Amino acid sequence: MRRVRSASWPASIVLLLLVGACGDDDTAPSEPLRDTAPTFVKEWSYDSYGFGELGGLFAIAMDSTGIVYAADGYAYKIQRFSRDGELIGEWLGPSPGDSSSPWPLAIAVARDGTILAIRDGTILRFGPDGAVLQSWGDVGEQRLDGPAGLAVDLDGNIYVADNTAHRIFKYSEAGEFLMSWAAGPPRDGRRHWGPENLAVTPRGTLLMTEWHGYQIIEYSLQGDSLGQWGKIGIGLGELHNIGGVAVDSRGDVYVTDYSYPRLQKFTADGVYLTQRADQFDVVGGFVMPDRMAIFRNQEIYVLDRSREKILKFALN
Repeated sequence: MRRVRSASWPASIVLLLLVGACGDDDTAPSEPLRDTAPTFVKEWSYDSYGFGELGGLFAIAMDSTGIVYAADGYAYKIQRFSRDGELIGEWLGPSPGDSSSPWPLAIAVARDGTILAIRDGTILRFGPDGAVLQSWGDVGEQRLDGPAGLAVDLDGNIYVADNTAHRIFKYSEAGEFLMSWAAGPPRDGRRHWGPENLAVTPRGTLLMTEWHGYQIIEYSLQGDSLGQWGKIGIGLGELHNIGGVAVDSRGDVYVTDYSYPRLQKFTADGVYLTQRADQFDVVGGFVMPDRMAIFRNQEIYVLDRSREKILKFALN
């Protein structure tokens, strides 16, 4: 079962006294300036329980029209917002039954516009009205143990990061198992951390980050290892505890960091470009930035797990 991060404030904030998936860009009016930090636009939250208590935002995705999907792992909901934060609708997923695990832990938009979501060892496909259309991954030889991340390539193939089995599973657009491979660099003869986040790049590769990891690991879509980059630390261009990874249509990579809360931007080969690292007490600031979604190279949406907010930034 996937290990869930606590939404408490990172230790580095206490010690320092607070010294932070690739969208369709066919109609994007212009490319962002690569070395200019994203500009804060707005933030919003939503009372998912209806009793004055915020839920647990675990994942975010966007479709090609700009609808924002947010997964509330403690209210067992998927919420739909406009790009300006207006609540359009929501639906409850199936009951978690005897499981106390939060879900959905990850969501993605399939090529046909249906919504994919992770529930324990199962991948669920939802229609636009919230009806469950399909499920797989919980039985058979290719059973998922701890799915944590989702990605969809341009051909519609679906990738699942399993951080208990330390593998990446690949399925067809219809959900048929195609292949799997061991994920993460071996350390001392074994893989210490499991894969958690996935993002498909424009050059047809798959980026992966590990739970509590500090490196970006790249694979071909057939599972061949293509290398990795990332240096541990809190300096510019260094990574300490990756929250999420996203890629724009140029191939530039956006990475959030829990331990030193910020959003950093790199080239496809890991060259540092810029960052956004406002303090928590500033509007638009980070406490625990996590997963992200990019819309047409114009905007990036970041979940802050601790503040229970969605933050919107312009990519200039």
